[in-house]
Amino acid sequence: MKKERRKNYRLRDCLPVMRCPLKYLFDKNYFSKDISEEGMCLFTTLKLEIGKILKLGVYLPEQKAPVIITGKIVRRHETDDPDNPYLLGVEFVDVEKNVRNKILSHIRFYLQKG
Repeated sequence: MKKERRKNYRLRDCLPVMRCPLKYLFDKNYFSKDISEEGMCLFTTLKLEIGKILKLGVYLPEQKAPVIITGKIVRRHETDDPDNPYLLGVEFVDVEKNVRNKILSHIRFYLQKG
């Protein structure tokens, strides 16, 4: 069994995620595998490079608009899913306090819900 290296809880949650800015509007949206206050794991069709900085809009169910967050790709793995052949590990960078609080509230809500 692999030892958990993360210090924050990861919520397994399939959230819609879009790439910002609007020039990427016609890209296929991503979906999260999980999310924590420090980052998320995304299913995607794109083979993006490790180290690439992305601006993402994450749709949390309890928010009317997506939360916009910047992330850095720290891992990339291939999957067996032809619709989403890549799994990206994204570390959040320079997260605004209000955005971090929204993510934490989302995680806490689902933890309490059980």
